[in-house]
Amino acid sequence: MKFEQILVSKKAYESDDKYDLIQGIIDFVNHIRSQGIEPDQVNVDAVNSYFVDYYSTEFCNGAFSQFIHNSGATDFILDCVEEGLQKMSATKNLAFFQKCRQLVTDLSENELSEFQASEYFGENKTRDKIDVYKWEFFDIKKEECIEDLHYEWLKNNKSVVALGSEDFISEMNKIKVS
Repeated sequence: MKFEQILVSKKAYESDDKYDLIQGIIDFVNHIRSQGIEPDQVNVDAVNSYFVDYYSTEFCNGAFSQFIHNSGATDFILDCVEEGLQKMSATKNLAFFQKCRQLVTDLSENELSEFQASEYFGENKTRDKIDVYKWEFFDIKKEECIEDLHYEWLKNNKSVVALGSEDFISEMNKIKVS
């Protein structure tokens, strides 16, 4: 069974805090994942939203290298971020992400796997190589805020369904692996 609708609470959808809607999507995806449902069975926009937020949060906490280190840097995750940024019309952020992704692509397989298995903190030449552009992210963020574009994209997304508390809980409880 494929989940075409993206369920969020009406409270999150109508909140004055834009991040509440993004968090609502994250909670939806986390709930689905906790039920053992694979990402390919979930609306692609929900999955893209989830990974764009993950990327943005990880970057703010430790730059691109932290995102790569903690995410596993699978093509699936990187493609979801790229597609999500594209759908959000985050053109400057997309170009920046692609430039950083190319740095990872340019690493040898051995270099990348050693980086992911290594201790992130302390001396780490691969981390430093991946983070060569890290300050650009914050300059771009001033010009093109991912969170604002993310929110607007979700708010206008026809797949997002806002439900009252009881209906939301009832529908979420129905989600199981079929």
